[in-house]
Amino acid sequence: MDFIRVSHVAIQEVPVEHRHLLHKSYEDNDLEGADQAEELLDFLVKEVPESFVGVLANDSVSPPCAYIEGHYHCDYYAPYWFTILISTAVWEQYKEAVLKKDQEHKNNYQCRVLSE
Repeated sequence: MDFIRVSHVAIQEVPVEHRHLLHKSYEDNDLEGADQAEELLDFLVKEVPESFVGVLANDSVSPPCAYIEGHYHCDYYAPYWFTILISTAVWEQYKEAVLKKDQEHKNNYQCRVLSE
């Protein structure tokens, strides 16, 4: 299954009663749990195609210019990863708001040239 990758901040646009947290991990400390969540999503996709989407959410942002000389250090690291299950119907209803919020989150960490 291909996960939808968005920030955790953005996925909050989907009301909590319409999203199910399958797994939360600090960095890569629980890869077995992450694999189990992915296996469950794969099973659901096979058994009830097009009924659910899997979201992998993390707030880290690393613009391409983050470490170029003459720029502010503008990346943001968030250690927590979230694997979330959402019905396809709910995802379609909130998709635009989630993607907009995700872009706003990324824009907050865009590079800015240092002023001299």
